[in-house]
Amino acid sequence: DLQPYHCTYEDCSDPGRLYGVKQEWIDHENQHRRVWHCHSHEAEFETQPEYLHHLKEQHPENEPEDRTPEMLAAAVGASAKPHRGCPFCPTMLSDVTVMQKHVRYHLERLSLYALP
Repeated sequence: DLQPYHCTYEDCSDPGRLYGVKQEWIDHENQHRRVWHCHSHEAEFETQPEYLHHLKEQHPENEPEDRTPEMLAAAVGASAKPHRGCPFCPTMLSDVTVMQKHVRYHLERLSLYALP
């Protein structure tokens, strides 16, 4: 079975894992792009302390219970912005979905070249 997808992030803790299903690969890659979202300001924060600082400064009306582990976990998700270029070629795209398709094309082509 052809499993063309693998993680393209250098700091991955499971770099050798192969994904045969495109959505599983996308879900895995999205874990590397995790940020905290403030939907009120359409802002993203790379660390929880940055997000908490934003909440204290910009949302003082929020109660301390709005900062529970469950509420903080609800603010975590994949970044809507690409934060790197293509790991295979010098291409930088401004749309995450387009970038995923671009990288997927490289992975699929490389796996086809590896067939005997």
